[in-house]
Amino acid sequence: MLSGAPILWHSKRKTCVELSAMETEYIVLAEACQNSLWLRNMVLEIGVVSENLTIKLFVDNTACIVQANSVFVP
Repeated sequence: MLSGAPILWHSKRKTCVELSAMETEYIVLAEACQNSLWLRNMVLEIGVVSENLTIKLFVDNTACIVQANSVFVP
């Protein structure tokens, strides 16, 4: 969301078979992270905002949260 309006929505058919719900959520989280970083860099480059933006990603799968924290947090 930017200024209260959605700026990106994505839907696609899965290209691989995951073995668990955690793996599915983790793959989606990684894609959301990539898209968020790209969008953040784009709005910074075109001057929509002038400061660094904090990105918050929400996941409702506990196992995925544990896995993401073990990878992304030192």
